[in-house]
Amino acid sequence: MKKLFLVLSLALLLPACGGSEDVTTITDSDQVFYFTYQTSEFEIDVPDDWEVINSFSSDYPDNIRIAFRDNIKDGDFVANVTIFKEDNSKSKLNADLSQKYLNDHADTLINYKLISQEEIALELLGSSSQTIINTYQGKNDTRESEITYMQTYLAEGDLAWVVTASYYAPTEDPFTVERMDTMLKSFTVK
Repeated sequence: MKKLFLVLSLALLLPACGGSEDVTTITDSDQVFYFTYQTSEFEIDVPDDWEVINSFSSDYPDNIRIAFRDNIKDGDFVANVTIFKEDNSKSKLNADLSQKYLNDHADTLINYKLISQEEIALELLGSSSQTIINTYQGKNDTRESEITYMQTYLAEGDLAWVVTASYYAPTEDPFTVERMDTMLKSFTVK
């Protein structure tokens, strides 16, 4: 699990690579442009100025499907969103998966603190699925600053999807946080 957080924290260090996505441009009320990144398995709305990272070295877990990184590089950490696909052999429901991850984070993060939980509905295989966005803080190492994470979950049978946004709370622009929230709420499993 600790490796998962390292991956999320290091997503900003990965080189940007081109992807094969179908692009549909949409805007929100503040005239932020998004494109819909689509694969055969999922889709997500991404700010059009964010980098797409779809190639990972062997140092990263095989279950990473894609990462998106803000184009504003202010300091050592860049806001990012990462999508993981994992085994759900115990057929956990969304709420069970959420609780499992919260327990893991409480055990592995230093200064772990749950900030909020928001119930949302995401599309899963053409139907609405109730799930949760957990927002929490913590750090992997005592020498690091605390990172804020927003995480949501979709489980279906023996597969589960985890979408995680991460950023430095004290210095991150609230506008960027809103954009990450939009990304998480747009996630759809086909």
